[in-house]
Amino acid sequence: FVLASRALGESNVKIAFKHVLPNISGIIIVQIMMTVPSAIMYESVLSAINLGVKPPTASLGSLITDAQENLQYYPYQVLLPALALVFISLAFILLGDGLRDAFDPKSNNE
Repeated sequence: FVLASRALGESNVKIAFKHVLPNISGIIIVQIMMTVPSAIMYESVLSAINLGVKPPTASLGSLITDAQENLQYYPYQVLLPALALVFISLAFILLGDGLRDAFDPKSNNE
């Protein structure tokens, strides 16, 4: 398609927006959805070791770290941020997987 468009005299910008961008947009969206859980985990780990956001700002990592002091008496204070971290990551992974299946040109026949 690109060679045919070039033979018809279309500009490179028009070819990029008409043929290339629609074919890579699904890949880019899926890649972003799969990268978000990693970024959330990195931020949580950095906050847990006091290299992330500062204490007035809430973070799942800092909430888990702060709750470890009272783990014996209030285990739900650790459980809730940990479960939130797991469910947020799982939601983005499942969304990315669903979008990958939706954008897959081989599965459009089904």
